[in-house]
Amino acid sequence: TPSHLNVHQIRDALLKIEDVHSVQDLNVWSLTMGKTAAIVHLQLIPDSFSRWEDVQSKARQILLCTYGMYQCTVQLQIFKETLNNVCTKCRSVDA
Repeated sequence: TPSHLNVHQIRDALLKIEDVHSVQDLNVWSLTMGKTAAIVHLQLIPDSFSRWEDVQSKARQILLCTYGMYQCTVQLQIFKETLNNVCTKCRSVDA
């Protein structure tokens, strides 16, 4: 992560977007001096998928305008409790 950016602040800003349930993954890196890129995977609250274009637009605006990203990719998915609990049944490699 570039030193001038705070990933926790970016994550918090994305979480404030209406209909965003969680930030599943956020990666930020420098492409060249002064050019940064981000990839984010947002989970939306159930029944909000009809508003995905608004959410994606707001997320892109935050990344590009507020945080000055040169390039970004925003992936959206509806939050499903069952998908997020899959790994709770997994065993540790050390077990």
